[in-house]
Amino acid sequence: MNFSTMATVASDRGGLVPIASDKYVRELDGIRAVAIGFVVCAHYRLLPLVPGGFGVTLFFFLSGYLITTLFFSEYHLSNGIDIFRFYLRRWIRLTPPLLIMILVAVVFYRITRVFVDGTPVPTGTIMAALLYYTNYYDLAWGMSDNKVIPFGPCWSLAVEEHFYLLWPLIIKFNINNPRKLLSIIVLACLTILLWRAVAHWGLSVSTDYTGIATDTRIDSILYGALLRVLFETPWKIAVVNILRMRVIRIIGICIIMAAFVIRNDGFRETVRYSLQGIALMPLFTAILTDRPDTLVRRILASPAMVLVGRLSYSIYLFHLISRTPAEVIFGSPYRIESVVSGLLITMSASYLMLVFVERPFGRLRHRLRREQGAPSPILVE
Repeated sequence: MNFSTMATVASDRGGLVPIASDKYVRELDGIRAVAIGFVVCAHYRLLPLVPGGFGVTLFFFLSGYLITTLFFSEYHLSNGIDIFRFYLRRWIRLTPPLLIMILVAVVFYRITRVFVDGTPVPTGTIMAALLYYTNYYDLAWGMSDNKVIPFGPCWSLAVEEHFYLLWPLIIKFNINNPRKLLSIIVLACLTILLWRAVAHWGLSVSTDYTGIATDTRIDSILYGALLRVLFETPWKIAVVNILRMRVIRIIGICIIMAAFVIRNDGFRETVRYSLQGIALMPLFTAILTDRPDTLVRRILASPAMVLVGRLSYSIYLFHLISRTPAEVIFGSPYRIESVVSGLLITMSASYLMLVFVERPFGRLRHRLRREQGAPSPILVE
């Protein structure tokens, strides 16, 4: 089931407004598959021009949209927001796979990372991953390989968790006033854009900082939340009809492509993330409101894409460390043998995680939502 076939409100102009619902949307798992594809292709150098960072931006946007949708769904069902249960479900979703990845990495790091000569993973690196501050920890150590590896991907988890320290509270006290929420998000996005400009041009901070620090990247999540809040405003029909316009979609695609091509640091470290967030809004609206038999939706909802989407969290956690055994044997992580071996190990480990970890804990999360009156929760929060 999906938003456009089960949970929409039709306007007299033909627009479809996705309502806040817990119904499972296969296409959103397809988007996760696209996002993790960007990341893996970049890290494995499969397609040199594929921007891995955009995959993370896509994950951020999707996370902001989904979580905010679930908050509105809960509010419409129960007239309230249970923040404790949200954090409990969030912990159940993220922590078990993360703990297993950390244990595996700690054990195999010493024997698969040749350059560390058997040195164990630094305690600080482990704690940063466990407590979700890897991004600032890595920056504090100048992105040193000895500190970043093997938990480099954890920087984005840190950004998300920092965002969700504040967002549930903001939602809880303002959810009955979407206009106010909209103003808060727009002001926050403009403030973060201004801060990136000051950080880059005024303070000359590193590109690493603007790329992974929470205070410079959190708006990528906010743009997803913004789309959901727009669907809750009195102008939702007009908003959807505008975002569904063909010319707006084409402009969105052109903006994203331009962000891939333009290499100027001033652009990339300031307005790039803002433009990508804005450009994703009409594309997500298309996926949520177009006919289910359109080519894009059929591809995103295909069994292969859905499966990869369901595996995406574990793929993200394991894809770098899965490459290291072959790296020791063949001397490079980018030889074809290392790439094939890494991909096979990644997919095998991710599938095992799905079957034996994510699904059992997922049932627990779903039970917690059912106790709040939500009949059919989205697969991943």
